[in-house]
Amino acid sequence: MSKNSSSFEGTAQLGWSLLKVSIESAAFVNGWKSEQKLQTLVSRITGKALKFYKNRSYMVQADYETLCKYFNERFDSVGYPCPNFENLKNILPYPDELLDEFTDRIEELVEGAFQNESENAKEHLVIEYLTNACCKEEGKELVKAVAEGSVYEVISVH
Repeated sequence: MSKNSSSFEGTAQLGWSLLKVSIESAAFVNGWKSEQKLQTLVSRITGKALKFYKNRSYMVQADYETLCKYFNERFDSVGYPCPNFENLKNILPYPDELLDEFTDRIEELVEGAFQNESENAKEHLVIEYLTNACCKEEGKELVKAVAEGSVYEVISVH
């Protein structure tokens, strides 16, 4: 790939799709195998995308097709308001997704789906979706109280 090719940092609309098409096109023209595609992909990711890559298991990091599947799941919906709301309804963490990655993903989806809401309303939506995805019924009030910073509510719940 040329030196002036853009990188993907994990937040640009269509960024992942464009990077993947770019890599696949270069692979077709140059006769690359999975190893070369993987090297190119890793050399072109930064920011959230690089952090996401580094937090995957070695088995995922070393397999281009599996890594692309994970990137598709994580980054395909970035910047699309309509799918974001649909994605939020039944959002769950991926099997090996770290809590801060899951929180980032929820924040991005809320930002896209509720663009006209206040920052305070968006923050409450993030807490609500995170709580609903991660907790059983009896733990939701406790987690919500902690997330909102109310020690008094946490104590009064128990």
